[in-house]
Amino acid sequence: AAEVTVGRGAGNDVDLAVAAVSKRHLRLVLRDGKVIVVDLKSTNGTTLNGARVVGPRVVGERDLLEVGGVQLVVGTSDVVLGGADALAGPFPRAVDLDAVTVVLQKG
Repeated sequence: AAEVTVGRGAGNDVDLAVAAVSKRHLRLVLRDGKVIVVDLKSTNGTTLNGARVVGPRVVGERDLLEVGGVQLVVGTSDVVLGGADALAGPFPRAVDLDAVTVVLQKG
């Protein structure tokens, strides 16, 4: 299964330089065509559509993950980005997880 780690600092696939993000905050795993989010016991937690993530949770197309004021939207690049112009500047920023794209944007 492909996976992406999100946190503050080197050693993560996605390095967010945001104080409210833990050093190792969350992991996104692609398993059987589904994206699963796991909070890595972060200090400030992770929310999925406004609800705190406790244990592994399946993330659906266009669901909204939030970590330290940064929003992560999961889906295919066409659905989430609406075209490459959406990637101008540091946010939103896209991270590929096999055929799935995770887009990070400031909340």
